[in-house]
Amino acid sequence: MDYIDRFTRYDSVTWKDSDIIGRLQGLLKKEKTSVDILELITFIMETSLLKQKNNSELNEMVSSIKSSIYIWINQVDTDVMNETFGCVFEDNDKSYQYVDELVYLVNQFSDQLKVSDAEMLHLFEKYKVRSLLPWIKYKNVVTKYPETIKTIMLSDNGNIEYLINNFTDSKSVNYFPDNITKEEYSSMLDLYIDSDHPNGSLLEVVQYIPEGITGYLNLTSKRRLKLKKRIENLNSELMAHGHITKIGFNVYTDWVEYRQADEIKFFLDKDAISTNQNDNPTILNVLYYLEGLWTPNRILNLSSFPNIESSPLIEILTTKSKRYYNDTGAFKMKLELVLLQLEIIQSTLIEKDSSLENVLEYFFSEYTEAEGMKWLPLDIPTEGTYKNRNKALFPIEENIRKQWCLWVRNKEIDLEMLEFENTPNFSEISSVVEDKYIYASDKLKPILRMLFSDQSPLHYINKKINAPSFVELIDNHNLAIADFHAHQQTGISDLLDLDVVTLDAQNKISMTDRQKLQIYLFEQLWMYEVINKRALEEKINLPNYYQDMYHTMCDENLIFMESALYSKPEQNFLNYMLNNKMFDNSLAIRNGYGHDKIAEDGVYHRDYLVALLVILVHVMKINEELHYMNEDSDNDGFWSKLDPNISWRTIFIK
Repeated sequence: MDYIDRFTRYDSVTWKDSDIIGRLQGLLKKEKTSVDILELITFIMETSLLKQKNNSELNEMVSSIKSSIYIWINQVDTDVMNETFGCVFEDNDKSYQYVDELVYLVNQFSDQLKVSDAEMLHLFEKYKVRSLLPWIKYKNVVTKYPETIKTIMLSDNGNIEYLINNFTDSKSVNYFPDNITKEEYSSMLDLYIDSDHPNGSLLEVVQYIPEGITGYLNLTSKRRLKLKKRIENLNSELMAHGHITKIGFNVYTDWVEYRQADEIKFFLDKDAISTNQNDNPTILNVLYYLEGLWTPNRILNLSSFPNIESSPLIEILTTKSKRYYNDTGAFKMKLELVLLQLEIIQSTLIEKDSSLENVLEYFFSEYTEAEGMKWLPLDIPTEGTYKNRNKALFPIEENIRKQWCLWVRNKEIDLEMLEFENTPNFSEISSVVEDKYIYASDKLKPILRMLFSDQSPLHYINKKINAPSFVELIDNHNLAIADFHAHQQTGISDLLDLDVVTLDAQNKISMTDRQKLQIYLFEQLWMYEVINKRALEEKINLPNYYQDMYHTMCDENLIFMESALYSKPEQNFLNYMLNNKMFDNSLAIRNGYGHDKIAEDGVYHRDYLVALLVILVHVMKINEELHYMNEDSDNDGFWSKLDPNISWRTIFIK
């Protein structure tokens, strides 16, 4: 074989047009070998790059290249394919390894190739082709040569990773022949689990049982337990080697102990609870201000907010299923903090012959009736095992959803009508507030990434001039467009055109007061994915131009509004906690009690706290609705207006 300087896909930018044209002319004139054809296929695969050169002579040669390939492909038999495989796989140290080109050829011309499945398998074995990539990226290849692909697939149990990858959030798709049975895939999985170094993230994907995977794998209870134990073992190994760091915290009720503690810590004033145990409005206020329960904009802080709780590196390194809820370490810590506070408050109330259940019952009876809303009895249990209480609490939670939706529609809750009411999904729970939540449109989302992401191309100029985000960069440095690199200036121009930033008298990038307010709104959307519009208007003394700016952003399709009791991040959190309708890795706590869940007492107790938490969140959200509905009347309720300066709220020391 002639080892000449051949064109590869990596040369489309570095070669001069004259070199490419000369090389093509030489190839088109000569009698072509297999490697010549593979080189010509490179030009076909890189047509888009060649067109970017805007060279008409190059573009005209594309049809001649295709004609040469068509003529050659009709002459291909087993001997020619053997020669072609030799060109690709025998000289592994040469620079013209055309593996992708060979697979492209087989895929594009699968119907014309006069090479049988058995002959193809022989070539794979002769040239020791063991990698399934890139072959399984092409459906035609897999359909034409099922026995070949099956043989290679089953030759290495690690190849099960390619199948599992189809159920992750990866954009790539792998194809597999129909002749591999469920039993064969399952056997591969068993051996992969037992192997020395399986990918723990991929095993977790299987453990979640993502939609469609049971069409390939028999996930029996025995196999799922085996998966669970192997994942636990892998995590223990990572922790032992320092690859996983366990972070904990404590909530203290004794001020002296709290001050002396050297750790991540929180303080909860038990005295505020014990001295007000019979003052239900005060206890409700204490509960509202639990540390970590709400964002400053009154969005449920327990929701997952990946833009501020994760990182691009974690996102890259974490293998997730397509329907994965971002349950990061920060997310889990927030939840545990709130549950621990609830447990402390509950034990304190019980010591004083009260309970969280009594406080919740008070809301759904006396409090809401004073607000003009009469609920049908809920009968929240205060006795019995945690398991039995949970069996009652989760249906009560669903009953609350139904009764609220009935009341929003009819301003009354009718018992007979309730019998015919379906339990609404969290996204279907109505609101009395118009345009309650603001969301970023698809048009705005790339702008938010440009402004606030640490992966934005605009936040770094050099070692001395950089910041975690573009907004902070502009705040901290007095910069002109010319200070940015050429590839960054297009993005700056886009922001100027959208009136996100402006140029001052010295041509420096700056922001007007109006733009600063807009940036603040954008930042909230970046961080929390939503803005509680009415809560924002209560919190900030907004200027007169706010409404005009708000309508302009709507008209420009930067934002849109929706009304529901819960915002989308909150809906996602509740679905993650209670059911498996949306997420493969859901806790689905409520579902377990529909199937007589059997667990250890500690699990029942934690589920009990979760059930109380969800009902408590319903209470807080419904109270917010009543507050907005009645704020212009004299019937605003004695708990509706929440005081952010109550002295006994929980204290968070960073």
